[in-house]
Amino acid sequence: QGVVADLILFHPYDHGRWGFDCLGGMNPHSYNTSNDRLYLEYAVARLGAFSNVWWSLANEWDYVRCKSQGLSNGGSPVWDELGETLASEDAHRRPKSIHNGAHLYNHSRAWVSHVSLQGKLSEIPSIVGGRFGVKPVVWDETKYEGNIPLGWGRLRSDEMVDRFWLGLTLGVYVGHGETYLQAGVAQEEQTMWWSKGGSLRGFAPPSIGWFRDRVTDPSRPPFSELVPLDAQPLTGCQGQALV
Repeated sequence: QGVVADLILFHPYDHGRWGFDCLGGMNPHSYNTSNDRLYLEYAVARLGAFSNVWWSLANEWDYVRCKSQGLSNGGSPVWDELGETLASEDAHRRPKSIHNGAHLYNHSRAWVSHVSLQGKLSEIPSIVGGRFGVKPVVWDETKYEGNIPLGWGRLRSDEMVDRFWLGLTLGVYVGHGETYLQAGVAQEEQTMWWSKGGSLRGFAPPSIGWFRDRVTDPSRPPFSELVPLDAQPLTGCQGQALV
């Protein structure tokens, strides 16, 4: 059904449960990537043949402290090596990127197919303008539609939809996510779509669907030819649509 599985290979929230975040030890200065590379080889061999797979080398890569060697000086040697390993193992050449926390990765690296972006609205124009070369930009975390107490997860549905219009004007792809808590359900039994999937409960998806149909319909004028509302009479005329 056109579902893309953007598989996160590393993240900073393991907290010792499984140990996949720091397979080479906890000290960033003596970190050994041997086990990480073996893990990547296995993951790609096991899952890389699926045509709907994308690779996200890490979620919030710069928060994985054991792999933070060089970060204070603007470098990322561990992640550079692991990205190159991922690319060399991926015979099917699936899309690949790495998701930021506070620091942007150097997406100009050859192994990166597209920019995966959280926040950083003020930096999008320079990124689209070629800061990392000519690569697509996926603004996959613009905050979430939801009702949790934290600011990053309590956008109203109209605010979520607005991100898609903004992304279109900036020339980037936008992702949607939800963080709705269900009333009367215990915390340990909550199934927020953001982390566990399931059913979307918000009001933004239908509007996002309309938005997508509107901008991809070949019978409609392309976005670049639309005229701002204050530049045309409000009465419009036959064959025109006001959006």
